[in-house]
Parts: sequence; C-alpha cells; structure tokens
Amino acid sequence: MSVKKDTSDDAKQKKQHFLLYGFGKAGSTFIFDYLRHHKNFSTPAIKEPYFFNLNFSKGMKWYLSLFEINEDTVGFGDFSNQNFRHNDTLINLKATFPKTKILILDRPPVDRLISARKFDLMNGSRQSIESFIQEWPEEFLFSDYLRASIEKVMPGSEILLVDFDDIVSDEDVALRNICDFIGIPFDSKKPDIQKNPSLVPRSEIFSGMAKQLAVLLRRAGFLRLLQLLKSSQLVRMMFHSEKKIHLSEEEMQKIGRYVRESSKF
Repeated sequence: MSVKKDTSDDAKQKKQHFLLYGFGKAGSTFIFDYLRHHKNFSTPAIKEPYFFNLNFSKGMKWYLSLFEINEDTVGFGDFSNQNFRHNDTLINLKATFPKTKILILDRPPVDRLISARKFDLMNGSRQSIESFIQEWPEEFLFSDYLRASIEKVMPGSEILLVDFDDIVSDEDVALRNICDFIGIPFDSKKPDIQKNPSLVPRSEIFSGMAKQLAVLLRRAGFLRLLQLLKSSQLVRMMFHSEKKIHLSEEEMQKIGRYVRESSKF
C-alpha cells in the first residue's frame, strides 16, 4: 500500500520543525543518516542547506521544497551544523518556525577543535594553527553560550543537548532521546550509517577548487547535485586518499592551551 504524499506548503509547515544549531564534529552526520532513513522524519537530500542564513533570500517555498512529506511524516528539519556562526540564524528561525525544536550537539572543546583542524587539513587548508584558533572565539567553544543565545532570541524554546561521548558509549540511548524529543518512535533497525572517514587531499589545489565548488552549489541551491557528488565513490577517490591525518604535538598543545585559557572567563 502506497503512502499518500502531501506536498502543499501549508501541510509541511504544520509538521514539527527541527534544527541542529551546533556543533559540527560532534556526531551530526551519524544522526542525520539515522533520521533520513526514519519513516516518520523528513530530511533534505543534503545535510546542510543553510537556509536560515546563507540561503534565506531564496524564500520559504524553496526551503519546503527540499522535504518530501507524506501522511506518516511527523517532523522534518536539517542539520546545517554551522548555524551557530551566523547572527541571522535565530532571527530568521523565529520569524518562520518559532516553535522549532532545537538540537545542540556537544563535545569537549579540545576534541572538537582537533577534529575540526583535521577536517580543515583534509580539505587542503594551509592556514596556520594560530589563524585556525582565531576562528573559534569563546562563544563558539562552549554549549552554554549556544543555549544562552537561543534563549535570548527565542525564550521558551525546546532545546535538547546531546553529548558526543554519550553517542559513542551508547548510540541507541542517544538516538532514542532524540526521537523522543522530536516526537517519533525509536527505530532500533538502523541502516548502514555513514561515519566521516579520515582522508587527506591528493592535491591541495584540486581540493581547494572542490571546496569552492561545493560552496557555489550550496549557495545556488543545487543541493541534490552536491549530494550526488559528495556521495560518489569516484569523486572521493579522485580528490582524496584514505590516510590518517595527524596533528603535531605543538598544534595539540596550542589548542589545549587556548581552550584552557578561554574557559577561565
């Protein structure tokens, strides 16, 4: 028996909206892959459409068109894990989905910055460790700041904080908590969930070009094409090799010292 689709914008907006506000490098891809296979939840073709900041000018119709809604759908939402970096995210969210349920994924700041640094290097970044650290001011390090910023703009919001260590130690419990928060049943039959591999660029030039192309495709709204390219094994083999990325002891120490100094304030 086929499930009836309901494609009207009004019907979609009546469903429970859900948004990841931050952080990246804390299990967002794992949770996205679980929810995109859940029959009661709808995600866009690509994890990070950045509608509430970079693409808000495209309008609500564009955003809603990213989601397939049917009679089984309870909630929908996206996982643009850098939402917290944009000042207009919460303002635009309040104007469009004031009753959004908001997820914060937390991870010890040192671990998160190390993972983020490796991700930058994987994508061909050549910036110094000092320049990288400056991209992480105190308000981007600690979940308390994220919660406070949400409650300032959207008081009374429903916010769920999930710790990365809890996902690692018992992913079923973490996923069940997220499902309960959204209002959908927990499905223990998980698909083959993607976990971000450790890769290094074959060429810094081509890796940089690929990153810029991804930004352009995202801004232009070609999200399905971007998802096809990102999930292509051929494209992955062309631009990356599966080698471990290791930070120097000096970089590790600088990250640790920066976080410790930031936590004093």
